[in-house]
Amino acid sequence: MQVPSLPDYSAARAYEYLEVLAGQIGERPAGSDAETRAVDYIAGKFKSWGLEVTIQAVSVPVWHERRARLWADGGRILDFPAKAIVFSGLTPPEGLSGEFVDVGSASPRDLKDKDLKGKIVLVKRDVYMDYPDYWLTDRLMKVGVAGMVFYSSPGRRGIPTAYFNFKRALKQPTPPSVDISYEDAVRLAQLQPKRVNITVEADVEWRDAHSVFGEIKGKTKPDEVVMFSAHDDTAYSSPGATDDGGGVAAVMELARAFAKGPPPARTLRFVAWGGHELGLMGSEKYLRTHPDEPKKIVAFINYDGMGSTLGTIDWTASGDPKWVQFLHDTQTALGMEDVGGVGPSGTDATNFSSLEVPSIQIGQRYSSGQNHTPADTLETTSAVGLEDGLALAGAIGERLATDTELKFSHQFPPQVLKDERDYAARWGWGIRPESN
Repeated sequence: MQVPSLPDYSAARAYEYLEVLAGQIGERPAGSDAETRAVDYIAGKFKSWGLEVTIQAVSVPVWHERRARLWADGGRILDFPAKAIVFSGLTPPEGLSGEFVDVGSASPRDLKDKDLKGKIVLVKRDVYMDYPDYWLTDRLMKVGVAGMVFYSSPGRRGIPTAYFNFKRALKQPTPPSVDISYEDAVRLAQLQPKRVNITVEADVEWRDAHSVFGEIKGKTKPDEVVMFSAHDDTAYSSPGATDDGGGVAAVMELARAFAKGPPPARTLRFVAWGGHELGLMGSEKYLRTHPDEPKKIVAFINYDGMGSTLGTIDWTASGDPKWVQFLHDTQTALGMEDVGGVGPSGTDATNFSSLEVPSIQIGQRYSSGQNHTPADTLETTSAVGLEDGLALAGAIGERLATDTELKFSHQFPPQVLKDERDYAARWGWGIRPESN
């Protein structure tokens, strides 16, 4: 493959958008006034560049944590700073006390022959990297645990926000659950207290989040669509500089660059999803209300986790071998290290790949590691952290925008498709029946 053509983008200009999103607006969880300001800002920029703009509302459950606490009786009462797992089960104001049990990773072997009914358990699991999923909660609820304690990976400057799936919580409340720091989890495991107490008090209200779309209509193949996306909302308490302000900034800059260039043959659609952190709700709503769209989408290019100064580009794709090889060839032709692979990403790309849309999720390895915490700020970001992601998505998009002979199958290899749908079902994400 020759060196790919690129749209006339600027990483420095993209970073200016990131400074507004994560710096001036800051924390912008789905359904909040701050998220609305972000949507207005993105939509205003799209309009100023001549894109056709639409906004789709998605009703989301907004979590208001009033109190979360974990204390242990190890001869004396010790408090551990804690954050509730969003959509956790609730407790009375005085909390819920129970015998403490360390259940390791809560594997079948860990649980074998243990009496856990009414106990509060420590689960050895980095709760940001692996949210409490259906497999885990089903396993623990079956044996009657009263509460669960998770922890985050070491080195985080703050306890990350993690989520149960709200669809499940509506049908079957999960045990009261909290997240603590890695360092406090070590203390708790070594203390082996006789008794612990969890308090979770919170309210849920329904509000509208919003996804914003900007479109450049294709000149010769308007019904064939190339999509670029990221999510505009953040986790609670996080400014979301890398998750996913950097991704939105990259989508915005590509929209500006393509709008400035020659008209594309195919339609280009640029999206900032709302409701992502609550369970990919914005992209799910879009697919539910546009059931014929997947067959029109030539490729879905998603950013999640961009902008870290020291991060290096990484990607995960789903599709047939021709699509995956095209991605490898493009990255190599750009002179980048060939680092991508095939598999589920756990991002909005999962919703599309579960419906057999050729998809790529672009992020970074070795980023700051502060996702979902108050420390995901501009401090660790720069225009340098956006450059490679812009180049890769720009090259993919430029080729697909102009070469209408280049198409990829919407029939995935059976194992690739199974992996995508199993992954979605594990956390209850997406529009497939097994995911709900």
